[in-house]
Amino acid sequence: MPAIEEHVNSLRADRETASAMDADGFVIRNLSDQITAFTDVSHRMQQQLSDMPDEERQEIEEASAVLRKVRATRDHKLLPLTVIPPQGPPDGS
Repeated sequence: MPAIEEHVNSLRADRETASAMDADGFVIRNLSDQITAFTDVSHRMQQQLSDMPDEERQEIEEASAVLRKVRATRDHKLLPLTVIPPQGPPDGS
């Protein structure tokens, strides 16, 4: 849901920019329609969550937290590593 809210905020900013640039009406309507659609989805999701038993809602919230952490590290640059092949057991010769 935070990703949806972030997207809606981005769409609102785009709509304001388009309006300030005096863009064609269909551009502003399209952005407004997208805002409405995403907001409706968000409201339905919130309603479905509130209708769930506490245990299920908690599980979904925990899974969502994990997904947010994974997404936050997606752009994280890892240090280059050198792979060292494992050495076999000594042959005793």
